[in-house]
Amino acid sequence: MKQLTNSVLILMFLCLSATMANATVVITLDNVPDNIGQGQSWSEAGANMNMSGSFGVDNDNTDPDGVWLYPAMLTVNFGDIDSLSDMPVNIEIDVYDYTGIGALTAVLYDDEGFLAKTSNTTTSGLETLYLSGPAGANQILINGYESFIDEIRITPVPVPGAALLLGFGLLGLAGIKRGTGRG
Repeated sequence: MKQLTNSVLILMFLCLSATMANATVVITLDNVPDNIGQGQSWSEAGANMNMSGSFGVDNDNTDPDGVWLYPAMLTVNFGDIDSLSDMPVNIEIDVYDYTGIGALTAVLYDDEGFLAKTSNTTTSGLETLYLSGPAGANQILINGYESFIDEIRITPVPVPGAALLLGFGLLGLAGIKRGTGRG
């Protein structure tokens, strides 16, 4: 019986650990192919991306350390990344904007539509934009006029209550099986 209880405790710990794991997906935008044209896709870290622009997209939009938006829109679809599915997410986007406050916007979507929006608050250097979304969030659109996107980080938000509920439920079942619980 003690072995059963220990097994349940180990299982509870593993469930809690798996739920608490928050493996951040980092999209560095380093080495984006310099021959990417308007609407053509590329992938990094499991996310599918493309750029479009009102004045076209050409090789001048790519940089060894990120992408330029002038003016252009970067679409980042992260819905196929398993570690992010069915989890709320926190998103950080490192940007430089050279146009003006509010000129660079990032919008978070799910399959149903708009979830959240943020924009730059400075033009004096590196700024990190923050977005948060519920489970099902799967796409970011970043629109800028004279902006540089350096890096995007997407972190799943753990839901520890579910693992604890599962673990304590398994402990309760172990107690019933041993005849010490109520049933």
